[in-house]
Amino acid sequence: MVFKRLSEFAVHVAGLAEAEGRELRKVVARLGLGFSVTLVGAGLLLCGSLLLLAAMWLGMHKDLGEAWASAITGVVALALAAGAIYAANRISK
Repeated sequence: MVFKRLSEFAVHVAGLAEAEGRELRKVVARLGLGFSVTLVGAGLLLCGSLLLLAAMWLGMHKDLGEAWASAITGVVALALAAGAIYAANRISK
Protein backbone atom coordinates (compact mmCIF):
# COMPACT_ATOMS: atom_id res chain seq x y z
CA MET A 1 0.00 0.00 0.00
CA VAL A 2 2.77 2.44 0.91
CA PHE A 3 4.75 1.56 -2.22
CA LYS A 4 1.69 2.11 -4.39
CA ARG A 5 1.18 5.58 -2.94
CA LEU A 6 4.86 6.40 -3.33
CA SER A 7 4.81 5.29 -6.96
CA GLU A 8 1.64 7.33 -7.64
CA PHE A 9 3.27 10.31 -5.96
CA ALA A 10 6.38 9.91 -8.12
CA VAL A 11 4.25 9.70 -11.28
CA HIS A 12 2.36 12.88 -10.31
CA VAL A 13 5.59 14.71 -9.53
CA ALA A 14 7.03 13.67 -12.89
CA GLY A 15 3.88 14.86 -14.68
CA LEU A 16 4.03 18.18 -12.87
CA ALA A 17 7.71 18.61 -13.72
CA GLU A 18 6.98 17.89 -17.38
CA ALA A 19 4.15 20.44 -17.47
CA GLU A 20 6.31 23.07 -15.78
CA GLY A 21 9.12 22.36 -18.25
CA ARG A 22 6.79 22.90 -21.20
CA GLU A 23 5.56 26.19 -19.73
CA LEU A 24 9.12 27.29 -19.00
CA ARG A 25 10.10 26.55 -22.60
CA LYS A 26 7.23 28.74 -23.86
CA VAL A 27 8.16 31.60 -21.54
CA VAL A 28 11.84 31.43 -22.48
CA ALA A 29 10.94 31.44 -26.18
CA ARG A 30 8.75 34.53 -25.75
CA LEU A 31 11.44 36.21 -23.67
CA GLY A 32 14.06 35.49 -26.32
CA LEU A 33 11.86 36.89 -29.07
CA GLY A 34 11.13 40.02 -27.07
CA PHE A 35 14.81 40.51 -26.33
CA SER A 36 15.73 40.09 -30.00
CA VAL A 37 13.10 42.58 -31.14
CA THR A 38 14.25 45.03 -28.46
CA LEU A 39 17.87 44.80 -29.63
CA VAL A 40 16.90 45.36 -33.26
CA GLY A 41 14.68 48.29 -32.28
CA ALA A 42 17.43 49.83 -30.16
CA GLY A 43 19.88 49.55 -33.04
CA LEU A 44 17.45 51.19 -35.44
CA LEU A 45 16.72 53.95 -32.93
CA LEU A 46 20.42 54.59 -32.50
CA CYS A 47 21.06 54.76 -36.25
CA GLY A 48 18.07 57.03 -36.81
CA SER A 49 19.07 59.34 -33.99
CA LEU A 50 22.63 59.61 -35.28
CA LEU A 51 21.43 60.41 -38.78
CA LEU A 52 19.00 63.00 -37.42
CA LEU A 53 21.67 64.67 -35.31
CA ALA A 54 24.20 64.65 -38.17
CA ALA A 55 21.67 66.18 -40.57
CA MET A 56 20.74 68.77 -37.98
CA TRP A 57 24.37 69.77 -37.40
CA LEU A 58 25.15 69.89 -41.12
CA GLY A 59 22.11 72.06 -41.71
CA MET A 60 22.98 74.55 -38.97
CA HIS A 61 26.76 74.84 -39.01
CA LYS A 62 26.90 77.13 -42.06
CA ASP A 63 24.37 79.61 -40.69
CA LEU A 64 25.17 79.54 -36.97
CA GLY A 65 28.77 78.38 -36.89
CA GLU A 66 30.23 75.16 -35.61
CA ALA A 67 30.04 76.06 -31.92
CA TRP A 68 26.34 76.94 -31.88
CA ALA A 69 25.45 74.04 -34.15
CA SER A 70 27.30 71.67 -31.81
CA ALA A 71 25.66 73.17 -28.72
CA ILE A 72 22.15 72.91 -30.16
CA THR A 73 22.77 69.41 -31.48
CA GLY A 74 24.11 68.39 -28.06
CA VAL A 75 20.99 69.69 -26.32
CA VAL A 76 18.79 67.79 -28.77
CA ALA A 77 20.88 64.64 -28.19
CA LEU A 78 20.41 65.02 -24.43
CA ALA A 79 16.67 65.47 -24.93
CA LEU A 80 16.52 62.30 -27.04
CA ALA A 81 18.44 60.39 -24.37
CA ALA A 82 16.14 61.71 -21.63
CA GLY A 83 13.12 60.65 -23.69
CA ALA A 84 14.55 57.16 -24.16
CA ILE A 85 15.23 56.83 -20.43
CA TYR A 86 11.73 58.06 -19.61
CA ALA A 87 10.17 55.60 -22.08
CA ALA A 88 12.24 52.70 -20.69
CA ASN A 89 11.21 53.64 -17.17
CA ARG A 90 7.52 53.73 -18.15
CA ILE A 91 7.74 50.38 -19.94
CA SER A 92 9.45 48.68 -16.99
CA LYS A 93 6.66 49.55 -14.55
